[in-house]
Amino acid sequence: MTSEYTRVRGHGLGLYVDGRPAVLEDVDLDLEPDMTLVVHPNTYHPEVGYFVHGDSVRVTPGGCEVLTRTARQLFSVALG
Repeated sequence: MTSEYTRVRGHGLGLYVDGRPAVLEDVDLDLEPDMTLVVHPNTYHPEVGYFVHGDSVRVTPGGCEVLTRTARQLFSVALG
């Protein structure tokens, strides 16, 4: 189970942030090989705001291929 503030999200990879198809909890979506999507949870915390991160993926006949090559490392940046 996820946080009450986390929602499954994603969308087609293209020029616009709301590219189709939409990947949402309440939308039926047939995935087909070679579709390229951005998948990311949207997590909201009432005290600090939104945290959005995700991966670009290509749908394959057996699952997906993650196209993102960025290291999965959490870091912080000092403000000010």
